[in-house]
Amino acid sequence: MLHPHRPRLLPGLLVALLIAGCTSTVSPPPTASASTVASASPTAVPPSTAPSVTASPPPSAAPSSPTIPAGWQLAILPDQTGISSIADLAASPGRIVAVGGLGPIGSAGAWSSRDGVAWVADPLPADQRTPSRVVAWGDRFLAAGAGSFNCAHPVAVQTWVRSASGTWAPAPADQKDCVGGMGQLAVHGQTAVFAGLGSGDVPFVWSSADGLHWTDRTGAIQPDTAPNAVLGDASGFTIFGSSPAGPWVARSVDGSVWQSERLPGNASVVIVAAVHRNGQAAAIAESGSTVGVIAQDAGGAWQPLAADGLDASILSRVVDVDGGLVALGGAESGPRAWASSDGTTWRTVELPTGVDASTSVSGALVADGRAFLSGQMTINGQAAGVIWSGPASLLAP
Repeated sequence: MLHPHRPRLLPGLLVALLIAGCTSTVSPPPTASASTVASASPTAVPPSTAPSVTASPPPSAAPSSPTIPAGWQLAILPDQTGISSIADLAASPGRIVAVGGLGPIGSAGAWSSRDGVAWVADPLPADQRTPSRVVAWGDRFLAAGAGSFNCAHPVAVQTWVRSASGTWAPAPADQKDCVGGMGQLAVHGQTAVFAGLGSGDVPFVWSSADGLHWTDRTGAIQPDTAPNAVLGDASGFTIFGSSPAGPWVARSVDGSVWQSERLPGNASVVIVAAVHRNGQAAAIAESGSTVGVIAQDAGGAWQPLAADGLDASILSRVVDVDGGLVALGGAESGPRAWASSDGTTWRTVELPTGVDASTSVSGALVADGRAFLSGQMTINGQAAGVIWSGPASLLAP
């Protein structure tokens, strides 16, 4: 979540960057065709040539690997016309999950796939709150979102957990859900952390052992700070945030006790994302029209670094993917995407054919040799949530 206003340029913290982007004005296809996605089924062995159960099959009889077509392909989703948005994607071994909204009112929706080719709808309990983030948590998935609820504002946050068997469960109603706003998710071991800004820029930091029942840890941070991004890894959790005194970082082993310290910069620095850089937690930050990285040097001191190739005016999200980072954004002319190995040098990502000014890209993923983007585009005159897939090289740094 970004700061409610765009800050002024911070002299000496970050340097100017090259603006890069790409878009296509080709009209989107009316529907997703089955020919746009390659079959994931291995080549069958005819019964007459099948090897004996007592003999080792020759190398030529082994099932072939799924072929991934070159370029982006529009995935075939069940009840495509009923999907209003697909906001985010996550993967665990053997499973890919997407979350978003259904219908014009944006009620909760989820979809899953074993191979990234064949997708099925995952029924979510009826809710007017829409999931916008999802993370893999062992053999489970944890999603979070927000929307209309019986609160004074009336907006509330919500979380859902997908079990290993594929069943989604919602968090029971809790008064603290009425904080509203939106947050970011991170998991480590048996603990999840949910942190962000609620309605009225009220900060919240929660932890949970099951993703459904949350303990408020907000007292561990200063009340006038904004937790913008959270990251989980083998060392625990890291939150990066903004404040009137400048950016800050807080760390916790278990999500309950946090230790904070100041980062370089002043109030004009806004944290966009928490990412892994060279195996360590780092922050992507904006200051005025400039984007940069705040990372630790060999001695552990936090240092600002230039980010070459990103445009602060259209940047909305940066995602950790297998093998690097993907940045997403958009302007009136359409969506943009960039890829980087460490956050300092970015290349423009070629987007799918058919994207135009009405298209948005909100999620990115690399799993099992495939790259994925999720978002929204116009299909038959109606805004529809979509997923594109292709070879992992499409999102390579």
